[in-house]
Amino acid sequence: MVNEQHFREYLEREWAALPDALTACEVAGLLGYHRTTVNSWAAGTKSRLGKLPSIHYFGETVFAKEHLIAFLVSTVNIGFVEKSAKHRALIEAYRQAKEIRDDLVSC
Repeated sequence: MVNEQHFREYLEREWAALPDALTACEVAGLLGYHRTTVNSWAAGTKSRLGKLPSIHYFGETVFAKEHLIAFLVSTVNIGFVEKSAKHRALIEAYRQAKEIRDDLVSC
């Protein structure tokens, strides 16, 4: 089980250099999903996952980075098999970073 607060902090550090607003294509590329899947999160059609807040700007669906992080944190412990390879790799990278941090603290 992933600690949601620690995962949030990890994503905020890892994605600090990303723009504060991301298009559906950028989110899809970042997480390894098809744009249609990302747009379904915005529409709330994947009801188990809730809804990812978005706005439409000049024909693009745009997501606030902070909302994307909150969405990923809220779904981190749901249906790991359903996640894309990039999404699973992101969670695994968090777990490895946490193990290293825990080892340093335990000395």
